[in-house]
Formats: sequence, C-alpha cells, structure tokens
Amino acid sequence: MTVLPATPGVTPLLEELLARIAADAPGALGAAVSVHHRGGPLHVAAANGISGAFVPAQLNGLGGPVPTAGHTGEPVVTADVYADHRRRP
Repeated sequence: MTVLPATPGVTPLLEELLARIAADAPGALGAAVSVHHRGGPLHVAAANGISGAFVPAQLNGLGGPVPTAGHTGEPVVTADVYADHRRRP
C-alpha cells in the first residue's frame, strides 16, 4: 500500500469528514477515501476507524470492496466487511 504524501490541510479535512460520515451512519465502524491516478494503483488518501487497517489489507491482496471500487470506478459500501463476498479466502 502507498499512502499519499500529506497535502497541508487536505488530509486532516478528509479525516474529519470521514469521522462525521461514520458517526452519522448507524453501525459504521469506519470510512475511507482511496484514490488512483489514471488507472494506477489505489492509494489511501484518508481513513477513519477500522478502515485504517482494513483498507491497506484489501489493497495489499486481501481483496474486498475497496479494490472493487477502484476497478469499477463506482462507490462501494459493505454492510459486513468480515463477510463481504469480494474478499479473497
């Protein structure tokens, strides 16, 4: 996993937004923003809660909703990351 270099003001702002989103979503344990440059590998831009551990694991080969979103270009949400069908066994 590659973490983007911090841009002054952007990463803390994204982390604050993610914390607020997770707080407003019943049962949410975290949220993350991942980005890529023109089809390159995904990078974690910011993460909150357990997403700080789960997103890097997914990008490093575990699979799951984050790589799926990167490949499809569509937002992906999962109700149970532990049981998500996109995760590799």
